[in-house]
Amino acid sequence: EKVSSLKNIERLVQLLSERVGTGISYANLARDLQVSPPTIKSWIQILEDLYVVYTVRPYSQSFSKSILREPKIYFHDIGKVKDMGMRLENLVANHLYKKVFFLNDTLGLNYELMYFRDKEQREVDFVLTEDQLPVQIIEVKTSDDNPTRSLFY
Repeated sequence: EKVSSLKNIERLVQLLSERVGTGISYANLARDLQVSPPTIKSWIQILEDLYVVYTVRPYSQSFSKSILREPKIYFHDIGKVKDMGMRLENLVANHLYKKVFFLNDTLGLNYELMYFRDKEQREVDFVLTEDQLPVQIIEVKTSDDNPTRSLFY
């Protein structure tokens, strides 16, 4: 890939490290870095290809809706993440990501790591799906031991 500004990619990595576990808006990142949204999308793809980050898509019954919604970004190396709550969520994401690949590679299953958010902003951090059906939901917290309403929903 031809990249005209490595400094901007470094800034993108910094911005992404501050937004781990939240939906990523290409338009907002593009505005912050003064480039176009397709450029941001291209740069994130480069970072994925270099195993710096990976995306987790939202769960939806419709695959096309899942593709259009905002993904979450996580780092393969959690050292980039400074906030302890975000770092814990990233650590859990890394282990679930590895589990998905292990199950798919060794058993020939069709697992995916996703997250859930609906129009009422109910959110669950992770949804493991098998053949596009949820089989496990996981919420990551650092302080409160009580399950959230979103988890019960």
